[in-house]
Amino acid sequence: MNRDLLLSTPTRTAASRTMQVIDGVQDYQPHEQIVALAATFLLLCERWNTDPRDALRITDRIINHAEGKRPEFAAVRDYMEGEL
Repeated sequence: MNRDLLLSTPTRTAASRTMQVIDGVQDYQPHEQIVALAATFLLLCERWNTDPRDALRITDRIINHAEGKRPEFAAVRDYMEGEL
């Protein structure tokens, strides 16, 4: 995995891919969604030899800016509130 690509993932790309993942689990029960996504995240980090805490810090910077959620991820949050 190219760490530079992880660090420079465009916000729109990240939000779009997030929506695709949400679509894949939206029919699961809430507890199943959390376990499935958490397990996937941990296994992906293991697969690509990435510290999960580091991945979360990087992702937090993609999702948020000084004023709060970036608009793309505010839209994802709103979608989740209405659909999940």
